[in-house]
Amino acid sequence: MKLTAEERLELEQAGVNPDTIQKMSGEVTTQTLQKAIREVQEVIGPHGSMSRVQAGGVRITREGMSVFDDGVQKTSIDSIGNLFVGSDISDPASTTLVVFVIDQIYNSEEMGAGDLLIGDNASGSSNVKWDQSEGQFQFRLGTTTNVYLDTDGSIKAGGGNVVIDANGIAMANSATSWFNFRDAAGNIGTINIAADPNNDLEFTNIATSPAGTISFFIKTTAGNTRMPLRIMEDESNANVLMLHMDVPAAGSHIRLTGSVQIWAGKDGVETVFNDDSYDIDFRIEGATDTSLFKLDAGLDAIGIGGAASASYKLSLYGSVNLSAGSDYYRNGVSLSDAFDALNGVYAPIAKGVTNGDSHNHVGGDGAALNYTDVIGAFLNATSIPASTTYNAAPFKVGADATTSNISWPEAGTCSNLTIRIGSSQPASGSLVATLYVNNAATALVVTIAASSGAGNYTDSTHTVALSAGDIMRWVIVNNATAGSATLASATMKLEKVTA
Repeated sequence: MKLTAEERLELEQAGVNPDTIQKMSGEVTTQTLQKAIREVQEVIGPHGSMSRVQAGGVRITREGMSVFDDGVQKTSIDSIGNLFVGSDISDPASTTLVVFVIDQIYNSEEMGAGDLLIGDNASGSSNVKWDQSEGQFQFRLGTTTNVYLDTDGSIKAGGGNVVIDANGIAMANSATSWFNFRDAAGNIGTINIAADPNNDLEFTNIATSPAGTISFFIKTTAGNTRMPLRIMEDESNANVLMLHMDVPAAGSHIRLTGSVQIWAGKDGVETVFNDDSYDIDFRIEGATDTSLFKLDAGLDAIGIGGAASASYKLSLYGSVNLSAGSDYYRNGVSLSDAFDALNGVYAPIAKGVTNGDSHNHVGGDGAALNYTDVIGAFLNATSIPASTTYNAAPFKVGADATTSNISWPEAGTCSNLTIRIGSSQPASGSLVATLYVNNAATALVVTIAASSGAGNYTDSTHTVALSAGDIMRWVIVNNATAGSATLASATMKLEKVTA
């Protein structure tokens, strides 16, 4: 009898020796055929399944086909078409590749038809999964996806918050969106997009002691790398923040368009504020004075200690002290020299002239000589705030809240107190100036009624006696609910008698 083609194929697939198959293909006796059948049954069993296999062989059963090496299952295609490849596919930890053809549970994870798994999907193990239903290549830790190749060709990480695509690298606004940087010791610095409060892009330095620095580097035209800007903790003052800008040999320049130009470390340049002539004021506050220095761009004027005035380039509120050797000039003329010249002219006339006797007078009758001086002060266009009291004194420039007295060395009688104002007093209240002697109010008072216009206002009725060494000042009260008229000057006559 002869073997059919199908019988020959079955024997070849069962691993029967080719010589045996060849013998069986020719005319064989029934005895020879039965011997061959027994040989095949010893290999594949009487019911068509493999009963024994060599250590490096292939086993085919109703459950599928497997490849073994040294008795360890390396590869398998099961009866439904799933493919398993690994060093020992009986253990998921040593399985390299799995291809799933139907929905199923594998190693406690639900897999879908068409999914592919590279590596171990156990918790804490890195693996790659092709998720057919999502259309994604997923790079995972256990079953948690950390990075994936999405259907649009982009690479996404951090739960989709970080995207790499044709447009570059994008980071979504999320509390978990961070770029982390570590030094050799593992200390972390971050770049973060914070949703709260204002979608800020935050740069956080490495928290070490001393704290790390956030630095910006620039490569110059000459090819030198410079560090022009650092945000850091002050090395000399813990917990004090500092913005530091290096000044190279060629200088450093901060520019806000054309309006602000700030230079350092370079000769022959100019630091300018408001070069485009906008109406932008500049103000410096003191510890208690909110207008210690005020540049009013709209008025083109400066106020020191108060508001600037359109009538003057400089308005000064408060006392001015000129140190020894200093002087005050008007149109290039020293006022000290001018006062000395006036004193040289009038002093011999008013006093110090004798006529052959001991009296200090002009004339020779020997009688007592009455003469007068004018005591005054320049009040520098001071405007007194609403419902406020200011003080002025002879030879003091301006008026302010400081109690300033001057000691007068000669006795006499004060009269004709005159206050000159340069603008109108508000309608809401009067302006009252009183001579104080030894810190007590006297009868010499000038009252400027509400709504009074610019001009001189005089008390020509009252007189006040002054003893040598008495201290005096003028106290000026603004009773209006708005700033007072501008104060131009205060003067009064002092009549003295020589014995």
